[in-house]
Amino acid sequence: MVAVTLRALLWLPVVRVAHAAQVKLTERAGAVDNDLLYTTNPVCLQNSCVNPFAPGLVDIPRLATLIWQCSPEGEVQKYVKFCKDALDYDAAIPSGNESTPLDKIVASQDSAASTMFFYHLSALGYDAWEFRRPGETDDVCVLNVYKLTCLTYFPKNQAGCKTGAQIPFLRPCRNACESYLSQCQVECCDASTQCVFEHEAQDGSEQSGYYDAEGPSALCTGSGAGRLASPGALLLLLLGLQLSVWERGLGGWARHLLLVTVLCCATSLQGCSLFIPSHRVPNWRKDSDYLVRFEHVPAGKPETAATLNSCNVLNSQPGDEVCSGRGQCKPWSIQPLK
Repeated sequence: MVAVTLRALLWLPVVRVAHAAQVKLTERAGAVDNDLLYTTNPVCLQNSCVNPFAPGLVDIPRLATLIWQCSPEGEVQKYVKFCKDALDYDAAIPSGNESTPLDKIVASQDSAASTMFFYHLSALGYDAWEFRRPGETDDVCVLNVYKLTCLTYFPKNQAGCKTGAQIPFLRPCRNACESYLSQCQVECCDASTQCVFEHEAQDGSEQSGYYDAEGPSALCTGSGAGRLASPGALLLLLLGLQLSVWERGLGGWARHLLLVTVLCCATSLQGCSLFIPSHRVPNWRKDSDYLVRFEHVPAGKPETAATLNSCNVLNSQPGDEVCSGRGQCKPWSIQPLK
């Protein structure tokens, strides 16, 4: 005979209603996208579900293929402007032309980070012009977008490395991504926003997400700031504690009656259908890529000439071509990146 407490019965149905339909039916390390099935929670409302779901996510495979070198202690911080408040470590730098000075290399990474931050905020519905100093904001979502973006474009030095030595790209730690998902309340309703994943791209290359470790770690880039507890989870925990005390005071017949009532409610909430609709394309991928949506293609040019920032001095256009056709450019960063 298996004894089931009142607390367990009340806890499980509530959690199952919220998450049962979000369970991935097939989940294997290194699985191909076509081998994965997702189910959509019918009572879930999508929120901040954009494509890509995390800032800089699409750039991780490219950054991982670059050759990185160990930077001198404290030198990168001297030239970082946009990401200055996010870096509490010595960042590695991509190896380029030996004649390229360090300040130019850092400025290039800083510019890439600020551009990605701007457009990801825009995709989430924010006015990025209101967050020109993201390190000073009280908005926890914006702050997490800022941190995750900078961790992506400024991987830290490998522990104990020698200045100038070639080192691997240390991708952001898992908890940096999880903190962003939590604080921005990202919800795609099918559990497809997984921080740690591996899959085969259409071109046959292997792609992976964030490193499966809690920061700080010598194996990835990130801090030890953990995720905040969900208010809903705290409420359920308190409810469970209250019920634990309350059920001790119930008589035998009253306890059994309450158990039957709760069981009936749980069954009705979960439903009895054995058919669970599934899909292979994650919900966040079904939305158009905001990086494509925001890009600008100069008149008469092929799509390969598209640029996100038409005001960039390297991609300067005539007045009627910049700012997506609005014809005016204004500095966004408080401190010019170039």
